[in-house]
Amino acid sequence: MTSVAFAYALASHLLLDFYLQNDKMAQDKELSASVLVQHCAIYALGIAILAGTAFELGFLGTLASAAIAFSSHFLIDGPLRCLAKNRGMSEAVRFAADQVLHVLVLVALLIVFNASAGY
Repeated sequence: MTSVAFAYALASHLLLDFYLQNDKMAQDKELSASVLVQHCAIYALGIAILAGTAFELGFLGTLASAAIAFSSHFLIDGPLRCLAKNRGMSEAVRFAADQVLHVLVLVALLIVFNASAGY
């Protein structure tokens, strides 16, 4: 994995998970499945555009990256976050764990895309 690809992925994550998500959406996604789905769809679209163009994945590869980004983001921001909250984890620990998991998913995607692209 190249450091440039990781930098783009990390910058995309920051843009999609923070700047394109307002405070109301960040709060409401814990209470509403439709808000969580909306957030995950925006995130997945952005990651798919990045992955599809950077790695020339074609339609099916781009669609697969969107599906992986959506499902992993939904799992991390939905059930896993609720589980952590129910287990009494502080907001700071939940936030840190959330971000670590998101970055690990991006690293895994970059490794797979680099391998499939022959880098």
